[in-house]
Amino acid sequence: MAGIEVPVELSSVSAYLLNRHGSRRELSVRELDVLDAFATDIVNDIADRWPVDTSTSRDAFTFTIDGEGIGFTIENDADYAEWIHRAGEPADPPLWETLIPEVFESYRGDLVAAMKAAIDETEAELAAAKPKDRRKVLTRRAA
Repeated sequence: MAGIEVPVELSSVSAYLLNRHGSRRELSVRELDVLDAFATDIVNDIADRWPVDTSTSRDAFTFTIDGEGIGFTIENDADYAEWIHRAGEPADPPLWETLIPEVFESYRGDLVAAMKAAIDETEAELAAAKPKDRRKVLTRRAA
């Protein structure tokens, strides 16, 4: 592997969306904004905790929102990023294998809660926008 690529799947949020909506649907702009904001914070937090020599690998952290499912992929394309470790600490396991999950776990609860709240808001808007059935039911009385 050259660089780092870590997929982050929010399966509990996917299940929640499916349950609330009743079928699969794409994320709304509101929901994508929440996911994007948290992914940005997570990647920035990882970069802030990353050891700095020349800062090349620290500055190479990015993320991509996944098109399938609900989640994102944390990436670092510095070809040596996978071997980075803190001075005086063992090289095995590599820093990214412990740091990325540690940082993500610190955000998980708030991220899931914010995504569920955004889904609830979107579903409420979708329900309000659904046209009402205005047909009148006619009944006949027996004579």
